[in-house]
Amino acid sequence: MSNLRQNLPVELAVLSVARDFIGLQEIGNNRGPAVEFFQKLGGSEPGAPWCASFVNACAEIGCALKNVYSPFEKIRPDLQDYVQAYVDYGRDNDWEITFAFAFPGCIGALWKPSLDRFAHLFFVDEVYRVHGKFRTVEGNTNAEGGREGIEVASLTRSASDRIVFFDWTKGLE
Repeated sequence: MSNLRQNLPVELAVLSVARDFIGLQEIGNNRGPAVEFFQKLGGSEPGAPWCASFVNACAEIGCALKNVYSPFEKIRPDLQDYVQAYVDYGRDNDWEITFAFAFPGCIGALWKPSLDRFAHLFFVDEVYRVHGKFRTVEGNTNAEGGREGIEVASLTRSASDRIVFFDWTKGLE
């Protein structure tokens, strides 16, 4: 039987992988077999925040299904669990796009003023441009949209100047 994801564009194959994890919850604080799998792929230790590791892991799995390498593998291995590294890498490689061009499967990052950096990473799932909103799939969050939550969730967010978007598919080779 063929894998239906193999017939999707790479960004939708990756998004499909991420969607499969919606509802998955931690077992302990930033712990549990699935969370620790994400962390391992992202180069972080069990117990560390895992939103970037989640994005990285889903990209690696989805890209492997399409027989291509994830562009996130080019981010320094010791920084693959650090949200700001994705923002910096995306900007350095001209991946940044505006909300007007955001699409299902692109990634977004949320600025945290208290940390003075981007500190939460997610996939865009659906875009409602007319309303200035979008739906996400994100790890290490909660129903309130926190960056240090307990699960993989699908949330609706509003576009703002605190959120940047990246077309990571520009990095595919």
